[in-house]
Amino acid sequence: MNNPWTVASLSTFHVGQGMCSVYTYADQQFLIDAGAGKPVTRQDYQRNYHSGGSIFRNDLRSILTQKNLTAIISHLDSDHWRLLEWDTAICNQVATIFFPIGTSFLAHRSSAIVKKVKALDSCTVRFDSTNYLALARTKPSYSDQNGEGIVVVAACGGLEALLPGDYVYARMHSDHDMDLRALASQQYSAVVVPHHGDLESARNVPFPHTWGMLHKPIAFFSAGTHARYRHPRPASLAAHAALGFDVVQNPACPDIIEQRLL
Repeated sequence: MNNPWTVASLSTFHVGQGMCSVYTYADQQFLIDAGAGKPVTRQDYQRNYHSGGSIFRNDLRSILTQKNLTAIISHLDSDHWRLLEWDTAICNQVATIFFPIGTSFLAHRSSAIVKKVKALDSCTVRFDSTNYLALARTKPSYSDQNGEGIVVVAACGGLEALLPGDYVYARMHSDHDMDLRALASQQYSAVVVPHHGDLESARNVPFPHTWGMLHKPIAFFSAGTHARYRHPRPASLAAHAALGFDVVQNPACPDIIEQRLL
């Protein structure tokens, strides 16, 4: 069974058109992406209230209890790291910001961010026999900004969640790294759906892992109200639901709200 007293946990957040998750093991915390986008705006975030006067709810600030955080950013798109620029307090908590090895760090305009950046290759951070973070540097069949990234598998009490950033499932199946390719065929107790639930994320959806779960496996769609992208797409929502995932989405959410995954 998924032990509610396990020392590890994984939460993700409604952040609009972006991605942000937090893995906690005992007194260690890891930001896995730190982005946001419409309808979450920089102005509302920084002043802590909406234009109509209501309080801006920010569950992320509440959950980040450790002074020395580690940030793991899946790839260079700013909707996966801009909270580090928006929020000085969180940025000051972060000791190291890992980006995929071999990518350019020139995208960062903030010197506070740049000085903390380090390159990350494939590795596993193992805390004990059932709690770990497996980090796989992609080797895509063709290179673009979404393809040059880090795919994360987070394990809590033996249950695994897939956090692929913007690297869609089909690209995982064709990756040149055999270990990463194998991740595409595993079953997961939770997924943060790649690329905000775009049309491509409706293909090659992994099967849910149901044994030992206290609730249905979750497919979390981290998407917002960006008119051009129109995420999440109905085809992706339907594909995950058809396999038995509990589909969680709220693209119009104007606040940063926690969703526990594991």
